[in-house]
Amino acid sequence: MKRNLITAFAFVLVLSASAAASADDAVVKDADKAVEAAGPAEYKIVPRDTLWDISGKFLKNPFKWPSIWKINPYIKNPHLIYPGDIVKITPDGIEIVSKKEAGAETLPIVTLEDAVAGPEGKVVVLEPGVDKAVVAEPVEALPAPPAVEAPSKPSVKSNNIQRRGFISAKDLIATGSIAAAKLDSNVYVSQGDYVYAAFKGPVKEGDRFAIFLEEADVKHPETGGRIGSIIDVLGELVVTGLKGEVAEARIEVSYKEIPTDAKLDAVRPVLTEVEITEAEKDLSGFVVFGADGTENLVSGDIAYVDKGERDGLKKGNLLRVYRPVEAVSDPNDGRDVNLPPIELGAAVVLEAGETTSSCIVIKSSQPINWGDRISTLRTN
Repeated sequence: MKRNLITAFAFVLVLSASAAASADDAVVKDADKAVEAAGPAEYKIVPRDTLWDISGKFLKNPFKWPSIWKINPYIKNPHLIYPGDIVKITPDGIEIVSKKEAGAETLPIVTLEDAVAGPEGKVVVLEPGVDKAVVAEPVEALPAPPAVEAPSKPSVKSNNIQRRGFISAKDLIATGSIAAAKLDSNVYVSQGDYVYAAFKGPVKEGDRFAIFLEEADVKHPETGGRIGSIIDVLGELVVTGLKGEVAEARIEVSYKEIPTDAKLDAVRPVLTEVEITEAEKDLSGFVVFGADGTENLVSGDIAYVDKGERDGLKKGNLLRVYRPVEAVSDPNDGRDVNLPPIELGAAVVLEAGETTSSCIVIKSSQPINWGDRISTLRTN
């Protein structure tokens, strides 16, 4: 049964930490020309291959996801590829077909010396890191995909999403605070512990509240102006009874140890999964901070950016993360030569505030720093 390849999200989620060795440049160029001239060709996945790398090599753009998503709208689980899978490469995108459909076991193998021209004029596609090439047989018309009731878009899942936090441009006015641990000797509490809490208004047994701290101020990496304060969500508690002027409460969820001076506010929606959505406009901005003050962000970390709903950024938007490179002087005539930016990875918007957003890094080729740039990825 045919499995089709999909989105940039597929590229980033299946990306492995290491990349395969590249083949001879001249041969690769000739193979690419052959693919363009002869139409669809087939390529066999080898160990350590990633869709990101394959898209970058054959489509010249590892982020070319919207068009691939458009031609594969019925895919439900595009996240995995395996050694031995056969991918069909066309100028518009990539599809995965099964070994049986593609005849993977019978594809002839030729040596590198025969690869450029290709035996009998057939299209040749190189396997990275080896000195052989798969000869692609002509691709027959594939049957139409079966209808599905409700196509689902890719999504990102992570337990880290629950404590995503956010940047608040104004002082957050709490509805209450933890007054003390029920065991007086405790300076920190965690899940299952009991505390006394004081509230500014009436509460009743069973009410739930989010536990948070207002932490470091965040300044813009380019302008130096204050953006706001990090609001670190630490967990949740539930009121278990009223004890005079205070309420007794149990810590229901804790993401890390909770100090006994933490503040309380309305519970935020529980979020562990975010569906990928396409950005409606081209935006660019900066990574301005990392959760827990983390400066070198990698896959799975929470990052904050300086764009929000007011700018057109929305929950689920996919972001490219990159680092500009300073121009260099041309030794021939002294003029400035602009160099391409360093591609650092990708992130998904978890929650868009008015002017800032929290994101999760879903792919990183190297650590992402505060001040690195972001831009939205769109079809048009």
